[in-house]
Amino acid sequence: MFYFNVYFRSFIGKIVYKFVIVYETEFYRYALFVTL
Repeated sequence: MFYFNVYFRSFIGKIVYKFVIVYETEFYRYALFVTL
């Protein structure tokens, strides 16, 4: 159960990490578009 909890947390962490990276790249792209 302990290993499953660690695996589950790392799985959720990876999803959140990918989502944050995609969101930041989209935000910077939008900011660049606005400044231009």
